[in-house]
Amino acid sequence: RLDGGHQIGRTRTDTDGGFTLPARPGSALLIATASGHAPRAETLTIGAGGTRHDVVLEPSGRGARTPVA
Repeated sequence: RLDGGHQIGRTRTDTDGGFTLPARPGSALLIATASGHAPRAETLTIGAGGTRHDVVLEPSGRGARTPVA
């Protein structure tokens, strides 16, 4: 959450690139990282029913773009 800068969770993607994190409604900063790719930070607004957000990480050197859902 953005209201204090505390980490609310950490997870790994499944084989299809999907992930789930528990979070209360409000604003949150999502930071996605993967080996061989530049990290990406995005601010999300989480509603009462949760949210779905797709992240695309750019290669840090060579390779193809890798979608992370």
